[in-house]
Amino acid sequence: MSWLGRNDDQGPFHQLGLKQFDALHLACAIKSDVDYFLTTDGGVLKKSGVVGDIRIKDPIDFIREVFP
Repeated sequence: MSWLGRNDDQGPFHQLGLKQFDALHLACAIKSDVDYFLTTDGGVLKKSGVVGDIRIKDPIDFIREVFP
């Protein structure tokens, strides 16, 4: 799991400033090829434009986007 940026390793998610469990959750979402990653974590939401093709949204914004 060193590519997640554990400890002092400089993995890609660590370089984005994500915490270990946030990085793990995002990595699982990317590996699962999901379209959306829902979170209320402001730190993760700030990374929404820099993490692959996945759309990072808070649940309310997701509902507004998918069910206009």
